[in-house]
Amino acid sequence: MGSRRSSSPVKGRPQFFKIIDSDIVQSQKLRIPKRFVREHGKNLSSPVFLEVPSGAKWKMELVKSGRDVWLQTGWKEFADYYSIGLWHFLMFRYEGGSRFHVIIFDTSASEIEYPIGTTRTHDITDGEKSPEASGRPCKKAKLDGTTKNVKLEEDLDSDCSSQESRGKKCFDLLLL
Repeated sequence: MGSRRSSSPVKGRPQFFKIIDSDIVQSQKLRIPKRFVREHGKNLSSPVFLEVPSGAKWKMELVKSGRDVWLQTGWKEFADYYSIGLWHFLMFRYEGGSRFHVIIFDTSASEIEYPIGTTRTHDITDGEKSPEASGRPCKKAKLDGTTKNVKLEEDLDSDCSSQESRGKKCFDLLLL
């Protein structure tokens, strides 16, 4: 029968996924799967860092309760920043050293567009907004050493009204 092949795109890097359900939304924390914790938990320490494809890094605290391990402090800010909601799908790839690469998919099963921002690490404390929130639409964004206003406007041209993009919002990024 042969050996079991890993579906991991990066050889030897374990992965897990989470579908955001109402428990995650209400509790504002995300439980790392028990099997992942059992197999790789000894390598996890708090804090952990989540990195998205844009390069933005988010620092989060792990909370352990019995055999459960949760991403808690910093999770709400991360979820709010990327508008992660019910039925979104997140793929976590463990990079080692308490670092995860995270890809976020929306309810249409498409990877999201990551907001413009810097690549610096975010230290989140209770009630504090991420420093990268300045890269969110309709806020000031640091781009190539200059501060510019960034605004999203809905694009209603023929590309957005096509059958393929029906049900999706189309936006143009305008630098003012």
